Amino acid sequence: MRRRLLLALAIAFVATAIFPMPRTGQAAESIADAEAFIDRLAEQAIAALQDESLDAEMRQDVLTRLLDDSFALDSIGRWVLGRFRNGATAEQEAEYLRLFRLSVIEFMTATLNRYSGEQLVITGALEDGPEGAMVVSRIDQSGGRPFEIIWRIRQTNNGLRIVDVLAGGLSLAKTRRDDYASTIRRVNGDLDAFIDILRRQYETNATSGT
Repeated sequence: MRRRLLLALAIAFVATAIFPMPRTGQAAESIADAEAFIDRLAEQAIAALQDESLDAEMRQDVLTRLLDDSFALDSIGRWVLGRFRNGATAEQEAEYLRLFRLSVIEFMTATLNRYSGEQLVITGALEDGPEGAMVVSRIDQSGGRPFEIIWRIRQTNNGLRIVDVLAGGLSLAKTRRDDYASTIRRVNGDLDAFIDILRRQYETNATSGT
């Protein structure tokens, strides 16, 4: 079941297309540490999902803390914003990162709560240049072809963090980055208008539970 839960986390990242590759921080301490990190994430998420003593709000709080502690969301958000970050005020960047974090966590927790038990198998791990490690996994779908999910991990000042996920050999970072760039250009570079779009999208998704 632990391996199945990893699929739910992977699907959440694939669906939101946030796959940056920030190059800050030191290398992950070891390949074994990286694999253990992913296993521990799955174990803790499973415990929260199966704990019948938690009501919906308490479970949401537990999963939110877990995701905050596992993903480098600020680094991911800055990478996704790309060159447009250069023109942002401190207030705009702070609000953008707040909404980015809320949107990602809302989507991922909603995905976890709909988890239905597809199979995922960790097939190994390897060094990811001098700065990190990649944990390689495979999704075995009933009635479908298997495909690969790769978790990219970095050692940060706060410990190991997931900074990237690749699905089927394809990183969707550029897709999300291009989507944001397209939206910003559509509002003539107005970051306040862009942030308002993100805010409305988050509020709509949070209300609908998607």
